[in-house]
Amino acid sequence: AGVTITLSDTTGSGVWSSSPATGSASVTGTGVVLGITAGADTIKYTVSDTLCSATAIQIVTINPLPDSGTITGPSNVCIGAVITLVDTTGGGTWSSSNTAIATIVAGVTTGVAAGTDVISYTVANSCGTAIASKTISINPLPVISGNMNICVGETTSLTTTISGGTWSSSDTSVATIGITGFATGKSPGTVSISYTTGTGCTASVTVTVSTIPVAGLIIGPDTVCKGATVTLNDPVGGGKWSSSNTAIATIDSTSGTISTLAAGTVTITYTTSNSAGCTDITMHTLTILPGADFVVGSTISQVKCYGNNTGSIAV
Repeated sequence: AGVTITLSDTTGSGVWSSSPATGSASVTGTGVVLGITAGADTIKYTVSDTLCSATAIQIVTINPLPDSGTITGPSNVCIGAVITLVDTTGGGTWSSSNTAIATIVAGVTTGVAAGTDVISYTVANSCGTAIASKTISINPLPVISGNMNICVGETTSLTTTISGGTWSSSDTSVATIGITGFATGKSPGTVSISYTTGTGCTASVTVTVSTIPVAGLIIGPDTVCKGATVTLNDPVGGGKWSSSNTAIATIDSTSGTISTLAAGTVTITYTTSNSAGCTDITMHTLTILPGADFVVGSTISQVKCYGNNTGSIAV
C-alpha cells in the first residue's frame, strides 16, 4: 500500500485497466500500479482492433503497511515494581531502550534503576516496519534510616532520602509514627514502618519495641559518717551503681559498697538495662556527716558520733 510497481506487456498499443476500477490498486496508461488498500486487484491489458479484442490479466496482491498501534498503560513505575503495557495490534515485539533502567517481557515492565526509558512495540511485515513508543519514568525508592530498636514509651526519629511522602505503621498498638517521622513505642513487639513517596513508591523497615526493665528500690541508710563504709542493695540484680559526686562518696559499680570521703550529700543511682538497650534507674540520696559533733552543756560536754557508734562522755 502506497508503493508503486511497473507492469509491462510486450504487445504494444494496448490499454491498461484495474478491476474493480475503485479497488485496492490503480494503474496508469503506462502500466504503473499503485497499491491503495490491502487486498487483491486484477490488472488488465487489452489489445483490440475493429473486430476483435484480447485481454491479458495479472492478479496483484496489495499488502498492508505495518501498523504498530498505540501503547497504553501507566507512565511511571517504582524500582523493583512492575506495570503492564498494552498494544492491541498483534504480532509485534516489545523492547526497552535501556535494560539497565527497565526491562519488558510481553508488556510487563519492571523498574530496575531510577531514570527514564523508552519502551517500543515493533510490528514488521513485507512492506516495512512500524514502531510505537512510550516514555516510562522509573522512580527511586525511599531509603529509611534511624534507630530501629526503641523502648516502650520512647520516641525515635526516622528519616528518608525523599521528602514530601507519608508515614504509616502496620500496628499502631505496637508503635505509632507521626507525619514528621517520629516513632513512639507503645507495647513490646515488632512493627513495619512504611514511607510512601508522592510518586507512590514505598519502602518499609521493621522496628522492634522492647520493654523497659524495672530498676527496683534501693535499700540502705540515708545517713552515714564520713570515713564509714556502707553497702546499698537493690533486689533487682544485674544493675550498675554510680555516684553523682565521687569527691564525696564513691560506690563500687557491681557490689554497691560505698566509701565516704567528705561531708555532704550525694545521689546514688542504680541503673538496669536489657539487651535491647532499654534502661531504668532508681536513685537514693545519701547524706555524709562529719565524724563528730560536740554539744556543750552546762556541766558536761557530750560527744555524739554519727553512724554505728553513738553515746556521750563526761569531761
